[in-house]
Amino acid sequence: MDLEKELDSEIEKGLTNILDFFVEEFIEEKDLLASMEAVIALHNRYSDRKKRAKSRIKFLVDRFGPAGFVEKYREEYARTKPVLADVAYPKGKWVEGAPGNTCGAGAPRQIFAQKQPGLNVFPISIPIGDITAPQLRGIAAIMRKESLVDVRTTQDQDLTLVDVLTERIPAIRDALGKLQLGEPVAGDDVVACPGTSTCRLGITSSKVIGAKLNGSAADLRIRASGCHNGCAQPETGDIGIYGEGKRLHGKLIPHYQLYIGGDGRSNGGIGMKSSAIPAVRIETAITRIQRSYIKDRNNGESFFQWSRKKGKEFFGELVADLTIVNPEDIASVLHDHGDENAFRVLQLGGGECAGAAQETVAANFAEAANERNYRNAFLLQRKYSEAVECAEEIARRVGQSLSFLGGQKIENDLHTIAGQIEQALPGNAGLGKKLDQYANSLKKLTEKFDADLFSKLVRDMDIWTVEAAMVCQGIDKQLDLSASIPDVSSGRQDQATNIIDLTSYGCPLHYIKARNELRKFNEGEVIEFLFTAGEPAEQVSSSLESDGHHILAKEEQGTKTRIRVRKAV
Repeated sequence: MDLEKELDSEIEKGLTNILDFFVEEFIEEKDLLASMEAVIALHNRYSDRKKRAKSRIKFLVDRFGPAGFVEKYREEYARTKPVLADVAYPKGKWVEGAPGNTCGAGAPRQIFAQKQPGLNVFPISIPIGDITAPQLRGIAAIMRKESLVDVRTTQDQDLTLVDVLTERIPAIRDALGKLQLGEPVAGDDVVACPGTSTCRLGITSSKVIGAKLNGSAADLRIRASGCHNGCAQPETGDIGIYGEGKRLHGKLIPHYQLYIGGDGRSNGGIGMKSSAIPAVRIETAITRIQRSYIKDRNNGESFFQWSRKKGKEFFGELVADLTIVNPEDIASVLHDHGDENAFRVLQLGGGECAGAAQETVAANFAEAANERNYRNAFLLQRKYSEAVECAEEIARRVGQSLSFLGGQKIENDLHTIAGQIEQALPGNAGLGKKLDQYANSLKKLTEKFDADLFSKLVRDMDIWTVEAAMVCQGIDKQLDLSASIPDVSSGRQDQATNIIDLTSYGCPLHYIKARNELRKFNEGEVIEFLFTAGEPAEQVSSSLESDGHHILAKEEQGTKTRIRVRKAV
């Protein structure tokens, strides 16, 4: 609550600024994944992991400013682009719709024809996004009967069937009716997040109030969130609300913060932040706004256009009396929708403090996993300084997780972090001592790269990361870091070496190819080849040894043999 007051004006300013810039004005399809990864990496790296309310991209824009955010994005994009340059990406197939036949912006609200003759999109209304198991089975049965294979969810919590034959529309409509389902109707465009029903961050019961709301005959888009994190996107609805608590006359009163005239579609904008209304009065407030629109709008004027014409002050005056809570009114506004008890902010799951700790450590290990991918990709590209930087960041992230769970403040220097671990976790002081050694090795590698030293360091650090994860999970039993730790079961990280598959070549081409590939690498670098098992692998192994190269290991893998080679002069 205090946080909201403190940041309201700045965040509104920041949200407005977001509309005035893009991280990229245009980006090629092949670079889209790298651009998206750069934005995600920014969030992982800089977002606040201690205060959940501030762990959002919009706060980063507010923190760095639009220009600063773009600058940070450029720095990250310079890393993600080369790493993902050779990664396959889904290629879009750009097509135009049928001439003069559009469904309108946003999710479809009525049946409309596809560009393919005789086929249609059929939207199914799912109130508040809730659907029963029998209804799902019924939809599956309809699809089997009609030979339909594609059903999609929409941004307004509905479903759509695609490729519906025109002549089958009446039959499908009747079958859905037997399931108590049908097409969207005016007023049912209401989206609500779970709120306090299941979400541990929820403040108010947004799902309960959402079921009570209606967009009226004007079919306004209503968006209801249970807290300021805004999962239902209240800033983009014609009328949006999010839950909060306000202390009045010594009591905590559930409120909904109003947003008016938002539209996240083309030529739209962020809604205007209006008044905070006690939860029990929010239906009255929304009804007033709807009636005013229906009464005052000009022909064809959208709610977005009308609300912008009226202005923020108009709506403040329209609901001003509903914001006033006198001492004698306390009993009537003390309850949230669907709850007879006095309002309180629930703490579900591990609670906010435990959740913040879990997110901090989990985020650090996830970032370390990303850095491992970068490290391995840079190593394959022989960008050694970048690979060493990634290894240093891995050590920092994992070390910070250990010191954080040991009750230490976050530091960036590896030697300092190592000392913190030894002091705070005496039973696992060895992890701190190893980190101190890694810091020394990384410094040497920064001054002069050594392939053998780096290869050994990579293997040791990956094992150390797994050990650190086990310690972290032992301290906090709710942590699950299994998705973010390296596979060290073989005692070797295959990705940390150069792997070249030559199994499609026979003698003597496989040897010639291997010899030519080795010329691309520096003396002492380790390369792995895959050859067809049996005599071909034995022959090429002998030939490479005759050339002076060192065969470090051979491993049979079914029809293939993996041979690890260290290049000679």
